[in-house]
Amino acid sequence: MSHIIPCIPPRIVDPSTSDIIQRLRFSEQPTDNQSAEAKQILRDAELDLEDYDAQAHPLQAQLDLVNTQRKLLKNYIAANHSLLSPVHKLPNEILISIFSLCGSNIFRTNSKHDFSSQTFWQRCPTLAFRWHELIHSTPQLWSGLDVTIKKFTDSIYDPLSLFLQRSEQYPLSLRLVFDTYPVKGLHELPALERLSQHFHRLKHLEL
Repeated sequence: MSHIIPCIPPRIVDPSTSDIIQRLRFSEQPTDNQSAEAKQILRDAELDLEDYDAQAHPLQAQLDLVNTQRKLLKNYIAANHSLLSPVHKLPNEILISIFSLCGSNIFRTNSKHDFSSQTFWQRCPTLAFRWHELIHSTPQLWSGLDVTIKKFTDSIYDPLSLFLQRSEQYPLSLRLVFDTYPVKGLHELPALERLSQHFHRLKHLEL
């Protein structure tokens, strides 16, 4: 049940109709009575303001609660509508084929693509729990690699390792570009050293 907060009668019924301000504007020297009246008006107005604030706080709290519940209910309705979507009736095999076609399942590190913006399924797992689980458990969606190797560059090491881990033992397609000066060993190329541990899985290699 809603709780109706009683409204306290204001001391200043209509501030715009008070004639004290007009009288003070045209009085060179306010009388003692006028000054006392003005002070009383100010005190009453300040007390009215405190009363209005006291009444507004619980009303605002109720309004915030209503808005929160409204937002939760809208999300609930949207989620239930989503459950009725035809896409939820598609078998996993078809979903994987769709992901492969529209996602361009390639890990890219060249100058035109950075890790934060390449693959479709790195973003789409946030859309549905089922998609999240399906994508993360499908090695073929993590089997394409387009890697630019630079000396002592290890910023791609962790995301590259993630791709290699999720691809499990699925055959890899690798495009390898070298953008570095001569090196003394793999220890100067951590990404390549990480890749070398999976060369036995290469199905396709482009240099």
